Amino acid sequence: MLKQFKEVAVAGLLVAKAEFNHFATNVANWFIAEMPPSASELSDKLENRERFGGRMTVGSPPNP
Repeated sequence: MLKQFKEVAVAGLLVAKAEFNHFATNVANWFIAEMPPSASELSDKLENRERFGGRMTVGSPPNP
C-alpha cells in the first residue's frame, strides 16, 4: 500500500513539474513577445528607413 502511494505521489509530482514548466515557458514567451524593442533595434529600423525610405515597422501604425 505504501509503495503504491509513493508511486502515485511521484507520478503526481512529475505531472505537476511538467505542467509548471509548460506554464513557465508560456509566461516567458509572452514576456518576450510583449517587450518593447531595444534602442539598438529602433536605431537599426530608423537607419533602414532613412536609407531606403518608407515607414518604420516598429510598433503599431499611426491612426489615419
